[in-house]
Amino acid sequence: MIRITSKQHNFRRCRVAHPKGTTEYPDDKFSPEQIKVLEAEPKLTVEVIETGNSKPETRIEEPSSAEAAEGRPELTVREIKERLEEMEVEFPPKAKKEELQELLAEKLSGQILETE
Repeated sequence: MIRITSKQHNFRRCRVAHPKGTTEYPDDKFSPEQIKVLEAEPKLTVEVIETGNSKPETRIEEPSSAEAAEGRPELTVREIKERLEEMEVEFPPKAKKEELQELLAEKLSGQILETE
């Protein structure tokens, strides 16, 4: 098992958006080279735990909506656009970062309300 704790919400490394808090991944989620990259990243704490099995990803800590909001300004324009595209939200191609952040915040707050 690989346990990764991220100091920043949705911090991207090795093709994964690491949520703020601790997440457990199966042993085969990352290659040895990727584990080295993750371990070298100051915003991440990586623990490789020998368990002998491969479990699905498990979230240990869910960030509060306030923590999620704190993480959004730290996303790059490209990361915000990727998230909006994943959620099928349309946006102007030349939209400014602030506009994109507002769209993302609106979409995320709508998702939070839908799940409650």
